[in-house]
Amino acid sequence: MKFNILFLLFLLPFVCCAQEMNQIDENTVCIKGDTILYYDAEGFAISRLAHSDSLKTHKYIISFKGNNGKAEIHLVYKYPKLETLIGRLLPQVIFFDIKGKPVGINEKDITVICFWDKYCSSCIRELIVLDILAVDYPNVAFVALTPDSCEEVRNLMKKLRLKWENIAVVPAYDGEFTDILHIFVYPSNVILDKNRVVRGVTVGGNIRLLLSTLEEVSGKD
Repeated sequence: MKFNILFLLFLLPFVCCAQEMNQIDENTVCIKGDTILYYDAEGFAISRLAHSDSLKTHKYIISFKGNNGKAEIHLVYKYPKLETLIGRLLPQVIFFDIKGKPVGINEKDITVICFWDKYCSSCIRELIVLDILAVDYPNVAFVALTPDSCEEVRNLMKKLRLKWENIAVVPAYDGEFTDILHIFVYPSNVILDKNRVVRGVTVGGNIRLLLSTLEEVSGKD
């Protein structure tokens, strides 16, 4: 999964020498101690370069801990996790799919909004599975939003021989939902009821969790 977070590719902490630690502001810390360890927002050790690159996205602030001469610098999401959005009412929005057809978010009992892009292999696998499973969920609309252009999506589908006949693929999306929901990980899925209320969320290509959440929300046995 691309995750749009490159620092997940770095699993080893960056270690250097120091002696004392003081936080100057939300993105700056002055450290002197024995060891500095860097961690991502999920608690995984990362390199200093990955930590620095992540801060440049302006999606994180830093939190630091220290004991026995070891300083730990943790990334913290500026915005709440998707789970905190459950129960929230989303605005009415009309998308336009790859064929130019308008797509609403309350046309069926349940709508699953999938955020993805062409570089995310787990996103593509997930959409392939959902396109097949959509047949078993006639009361559910699957809407896949991507920042990739229409041409890029068409080329991807042609290259991988994808049809995605049961999913509304919305290309070149850079609208308000990205800002409202603070999407910074692909794939991310937001499940809405017919009243546009968020009933569930999944992140990271966990199809089993997505399906169990979907079954719970839709009342499917």
